Amino acid sequence: MLAVTGLGMMTAVGYGAVGTLAALRADMDRPHTHPTFRVVDGEGGEAAVVGYPVTGFAEGFTGPGAWVRLALGAFADLVHGAELPPATDEDFWRRTGLTLLGPAADTERFSELLDEAPDAWERLYARPVVEALRIPWAPGHMRVLGLGHCALAEAVQRAGEDMAARRVDRVVVLAADSYLDAESLSWLCGQGRLKGALGPMGTMPGEAGAAVLVEAGTVARGRCAARGGRVLAVALSESREQGAPSTPEELGRALAEVVRRVLPEQRPFVGDVLLDLNGEAWRAQAWGHAQMFLTREHVDFERCRATLPAECLGETGAASAPLALGVAVGAFVWGHNPEGQALVLSLSESGRAAAIRLGNA
Repeated sequence: MLAVTGLGMMTAVGYGAVGTLAALRADMDRPHTHPTFRVVDGEGGEAAVVGYPVTGFAEGFTGPGAWVRLALGAFADLVHGAELPPATDEDFWRRTGLTLLGPAADTERFSELLDEAPDAWERLYARPVVEALRIPWAPGHMRVLGLGHCALAEAVQRAGEDMAARRVDRVVVLAADSYLDAESLSWLCGQGRLKGALGPMGTMPGEAGAAVLVEAGTVARGRCAARGGRVLAVALSESREQGAPSTPEELGRALAEVVRRVLPEQRPFVGDVLLDLNGEAWRAQAWGHAQMFLTREHVDFERCRATLPAECLGETGAASAPLALGVAVGAFVWGHNPEGQALVLSLSESGRAAAIRLGNA
């Protein structure tokens, strides 16, 4: 069983996991008007776009540069908060894998970037992060997953396989994403997905970095690591063909299926449900359909507490699930989840669904 033994965050509401989780618990947010990007307001004028930048830390960085900056900030917070050893402790780090999560390599969102650098995720994101950290990672156990919202589930699955085979003792999952660059904003605007002057439905762009340390339970106990939670089960739906349309009902059915796969058989789930709903109608409709496909034998919705981190952080893409996992762990540690279990649910724009069930340590 995997233990969550460390968190790191860099968000619009906090330069660290402790500050971010406290701010989210208090429903704080810090929206800012984008300095340059404007949209047509439908009345012949222009309106500013409001988003959630990590001000004072990631300003001036765009695209892969922002991902690198946010990822490095989240890792520094993880090392500090979990009291991890320095890079010179080769015994520790050579038994540690690294998985980097980033946005999906969408040819519409990143058309210019992919035209100029088809290997951008590796060359402009992963390599700079690894070089900046100067950590002697476990040889052959560094991965880059450009899968957007559902990347965390796959990362945790692979980490569990590596630890079960004793190839590594632990894995750092490091995620970063930003929707505040001009290319991403133009993509959202072109698809009519931005909330603002043209309508109340839509998403508000954000950015964030998040780090999660998952560790084999026996190893965590052996080094007396503080454990914030346990990964009890992970499920991920099959990949869909690129460009294949998905209706909200199909997405809801896929989401309900992965939820059923991670739930225990003895009793219905009661606890925290963390969702990546971000103001877009298709996500809300998919979640509504998922609830129809899940009976009271699966989930007791009347006794569950739904949490939507995007309400305070905006759309954070590949970082959304690691942030949600951190919120769940924070609730365990601070005593806000009496049932001691949580679900982290994700829907990707490609139509995949993911579920992670967590338990209190």
